[in-house]
Amino acid sequence: MRGRSRAWRGLASTAVCMYPNQVSPSTRTFCCRLLLCGGFAGPAGYVAYISAVAIHELLGHGVTAWLLGGTFEGFALMPDGMGWAASSAPGHENIVLAGDVVAGVLFGTVLLWLAFRLVHPLARMTCLLFAFCSLVDATPYAFWNSVFPRPPGDFGRILLDLQLEWVRWTFVVAFGSAYLAATVGCNIAIFRCFESILGRLTKLQAIVLAWAFFGLVEGIAWFGFDWNQVIQDVGRLPQFVGAGLQLAIAPVLVAIRKKELDAVKVSSRCWTVSIASAWLAAGLLVVVLLFWLQHGVYWGDG
Repeated sequence: MRGRSRAWRGLASTAVCMYPNQVSPSTRTFCCRLLLCGGFAGPAGYVAYISAVAIHELLGHGVTAWLLGGTFEGFALMPDGMGWAASSAPGHENIVLAGDVVAGVLFGTVLLWLAFRLVHPLARMTCLLFAFCSLVDATPYAFWNSVFPRPPGDFGRILLDLQLEWVRWTFVVAFGSAYLAATVGCNIAIFRCFESILGRLTKLQAIVLAWAFFGLVEGIAWFGFDWNQVIQDVGRLPQFVGAGLQLAIAPVLVAIRKKELDAVKVSSRCWTVSIASAWLAAGLLVVVLLFWLQHGVYWGDG
């Protein structure tokens, strides 16, 4: 086990710099830990993202319809985060349509509450990633579908049914505020979690972390999903706004970095198990999505 842990650290150090004698020990340690954090957060984040979609479809639509006396006959999940649920509840359709966002917000809020009660930094990071994905799956979807009330989006269908302009603008303000609060709050919480592992950051190290991971990587991730699938002819506006918001958060994270902080020690065995488990889970999930879930799972008459 010790040999494998040394291999992890050796691989990270080699990937950081070809000339180790020109890198100070503090910089080498920072880069090594940052690569380990990224090696864990990347696949764990994808699992969290697809889990948020599953909550959206299964609990939000399917279970809600079933609880209201309707039917829930199947669902599908796609690798890019698209999904659907074959559910209906005559007389309660608007409640079923809104159930996805309610489920996502509740699930994300509970996970956020739980994250701040966890001591181990990797357990906290995992919980925060799931909370972030759940909240930022639900709130921008409701916000943009209220700004552009068009099918096939759930809130577009609700607003077209109600035909009440004041309800539409209430949704825009409420979900827009929730979207902004969830994005800023979760990014700060995840940044603090990174800090607890990396230790006290110099300004340059904080800039690298904030702009590379929270700005660029999370910003680019917004372009992995085509919003025209859920809001007709919306274009790339949600993607550019989401990416722009991530870039705008980056300097805030640099400004709030803690000047005095001791890193929480994470054992080599814990890193090895955590990173291997995250990649294994992500790999298995992709296989299941590609060969099963994206084609639909049915148990009803349809």
